[in-house]
Amino acid sequence: MFGNHKIIVDLNNLYKYSIRTYGGVYMKKIKFIAFKGISTISKIIRWWTGGDYSHIAIGLDDDNTIEAWKHENRNLKWGYFTVSENHTHGTQYEIWEVELPSAEYQVCMDFYKWLADNKIRYDFISIFCFVFRFLKNDNNTRFCSEGAVEPLINSCGWVGEPSKTHPSMFVDMIKEFGAVKVKESIT
Repeated sequence: MFGNHKIIVDLNNLYKYSIRTYGGVYMKKIKFIAFKGISTISKIIRWWTGGDYSHIAIGLDDDNTIEAWKHENRNLKWGYFTVSENHTHGTQYEIWEVELPSAEYQVCMDFYKWLADNKIRYDFISIFCFVFRFLKNDNNTRFCSEGAVEPLINSCGWVGEPSKTHPSMFVDMIKEFGAVKVKESIT
């Protein structure tokens, strides 16, 4: 209530309007890399989800990433990699950019760096739960699109359930928030 008047505001539209109109918030671009994998497991992911994408990474630049991938001992963990380091030769990928207010950008990048710096394990259990529609119950692991979307939902107000977000769904989500495809290439 404001005085005797009840004020109803669509905060999402007001926020977008104030950013675009008044330039009151400094915007930064965050990069996501969406892979159209060609390995057997990638083909299974694409078939199961009915989507074009099998893997998501966070782009630090056009070649360096933070993603869940194989480390020296063959365990899947989050870490720092290059686009071509681990992906099957000939894999198509796209780089997408999303503009975020600088504070939200920083929260997201801090989270992604936390995943990589702490070598958070890849979440095979959630993949199983995802396939068979169970609920996730382990907060110490993340699969690729789950880790990518989690800070966007928690700090930017996006709507979704991280443990139910597959790679193609992630790309659809970022498109809804104005993502622009800036590059297509092949490993």
